Order: sequence, then structure tokens, then C-alpha cells
Amino acid sequence: MYPMDTSPPREKSGKSERSKRRAIDDWSDETLVEAAAPPKRVRTRGLVDPFNLQTKARLQGLLIPKRLGLDLCDCQFGPFCGTVHVAATREQALKTALEIQSFTGNVSTIQLALWCDGSHEMRDNTGGYAVVGKRPPSKNKREEVVARGWPPTHIESSTVAEALAIAQSIIEDMEHLTKFDQDIATEKNKGKPSAVRVSLKILSDCRGLVDSIRRGNFTKPFRMVGLEILKQAERFEETFRRLSQQPERHIIVDKLALHWVPGHEPGLTLHQQANTLAIGWGVVCF
Repeated sequence: MYPMDTSPPREKSGKSERSKRRAIDDWSDETLVEAAAPPKRVRTRGLVDPFNLQTKARLQGLLIPKRLGLDLCDCQFGPFCGTVHVAATREQALKTALEIQSFTGNVSTIQLALWCDGSHEMRDNTGGYAVVGKRPPSKNKREEVVARGWPPTHIESSTVAEALAIAQSIIEDMEHLTKFDQDIATEKNKGKPSAVRVSLKILSDCRGLVDSIRRGNFTKPFRMVGLEILKQAERFEETFRRLSQQPERHIIVDKLALHWVPGHEPGLTLHQQANTLAIGWGVVCF
């Protein structure tokens, strides 16, 4: 028999460099919470592109991520600056979506609703995303349907494509509202009175993603794009809420509203167009 080792137990050594590196790479929810400052706000420090989107975009000449502004290093993001609606049943969600689609505005109230969708091809991990909506009437222009599509260079899942579509929808909202605000300012100078109230709707059929945005909890595969959605929503809030509070305001912008809608419903024609365009990966106008 070997003599019993009566020496005191050794203290556990610290984590190996490999373990530390793995812990840094693993952006779990706990890591994000610990890094938050101030409370309930997320600080992303040195967050990298997990899919090398920017590198592959440069190689192929497609600067989609750069256009979106996916620069999240040393930035702070709070919860989604807006309201998120996930109906309990498919029937309730469909009813709300049909009401949004059939909305008719007037001289004092308009609605800007954008229907977005993404697609993904598993064979080579490529895909596309698209945004379709009705441009509100403005000077010398009637309400019309506009559609845009983008072909990303590399996408790991359909959820990432859906998230890119939502982020792009917020950017499109800002562009449309900026132009609309300028048109309203011109009309007010000609004698038209009060400001116009604008409601913003973004509609996506990716229920899991919309619910993640509502909870502020993104899983690792699409965390980068999820944080981009929060970034663009915060930028939107700061820009247009400030405009709405000015004494000489031209538009009053309601909070951005994100809705989950059932996919592939025949009655939702605008969403069907977004789905078709996302699969086609082109830029067209219906």
C-alpha cells in the first residue's frame, strides 16, 4: 500500500489562457449583464463580427454591413426604444396586421408601416432581406407602395436575415420621415396649420426574433445584428422625439412599434411582396 498523502490540498490554479479566451469569446447573457453600465444598459466592448460579414463583403464588393453601420465597439444600448407586440394567438396577430394594412390616413394623421422579411439558403449560407411599405402622401405625390431588397454576402441563418430586415426597416423609416418632415415644413410655410402626427409600424413574421427584442435577450448567433436593431431604434428615438418636442414642430412622431405578424397569409399582400423580394435578392419597385 502506498502511504496516504497528508499534505494540505493544493489551491486550484486560475483558468488557462485557452479557457479565458473561450470565456471572452462566449458572450453569454451573464457576461453582458456584468458589463452593463449603468444598470439595465448593455456595454459592448470589442464586440467582433462572428460571421466575418465585413471582411467577406469587402472581398465581394458588397458593403451591406458597412452601410448598416455595424460598429458596436464601446457603445451603450438600452432596451428597445419603442413598443414590441407579440399577440398570444395567430388569429389576433393577423387581425392586427390587417388593420394596419387597411389604415387610411388624413391630413392630420398618417401611418408609415414597413413589412420586412428575410430569406436564407442553407446550401451556401447566403440570403437576402427586403422591406416593403406604403410611402405616405406628400407634396404633389399620392400614397404609393415602395419596395427595396438587399443581397447580403454571407448569412448563417434565416434569423440573421430577418434581423437585418428589421434593422434596415428602421433606417428606411428615418429616411422617409426626414423627407416627409421637409415636405410638411414647405407646406406649412404656404399657410397649412398644425403638425402632422405620424405612427410608425414595423412588421416581421419571425416570432422568435421579435420576442427576443421584446425581452432584450439575444442568443449568440444573431447577437451582433440584434444589438444593431437596438442601436438604430435608439438613434431613431433621439432624432424624431427631439423634433416632436420643438415648438415649431412639423411632425409629431409616435413611438416606434414592432409587431409580429403571421407569415405567408394571402391577405397580407405587402408582406407577401417582401417575402418574394427577399427570395429574389433584387431591388425592384412594385
